[in-house]
Amino acid sequence: MCYPVHPLTRLNLGVALWWAGEPSAARVMFEVFHTPKKPSDTQPEPAEGKEVLVDELLRIHAYAGLGITLFATSQHARALGILEAVANSAFADAYFFLAFGFIRLAMKKPRDAGHSFAKACNLEKFNMEIRFLIGGIYLLFSSANKAISFYDVVIKERDRTFGAPALLNRAVGHAQLNLIPTALKDIQLVQRLYPEFSKRYRMQVDSLDFQLRVKARKQRAEET
Repeated sequence: MCYPVHPLTRLNLGVALWWAGEPSAARVMFEVFHTPKKPSDTQPEPAEGKEVLVDELLRIHAYAGLGITLFATSQHARALGILEAVANSAFADAYFFLAFGFIRLAMKKPRDAGHSFAKACNLEKFNMEIRFLIGGIYLLFSSANKAISFYDVVIKERDRTFGAPALLNRAVGHAQLNLIPTALKDIQLVQRLYPEFSKRYRMQVDSLDFQLRVKARKQRAEET
């Protein structure tokens, strides 16, 4: 006997399959939310508005998952169509716009990506994690100048959670721009302002510091 799968279970299955490296199977889970219901499937609206809200949030998050899995399976045009629909809804949150911006960058649409990231920041004005993640996305796509501008905001706020990794990543950004002395100053700031972080991630901090010092020596040797 076949039992119906609860929508939340289906959504979680889709996410799990995505992380297991099965985007095609994940897409099947998300696709159900996108399939219009038959008249016989429709039920009267529940009395509690909260239940309606939860169902709508599930649907929106499933749409976002469907868009991302479609993109991963090279159905780019359809992926953008689904994601555009989510972006125009009232339920799209900051983390959705992060994913949307990432995909737009991957499709070489930097201006559109910038609009998505701006929406994410507007929705979460005081959430430094959003800016930190945007910086990481730009760094991943070798847009060091843009990445640094987002890291600067996090560093200025002295955020307890993201301040130290933002400094470390800003050093990587400066290194991408071949600004080695500036990158080394960032490493020194990490070690001075965040000793606990430097101790916990000593291998990463020391490795980057070593690489930068080697590059600095090569630069000096080339100048002489």
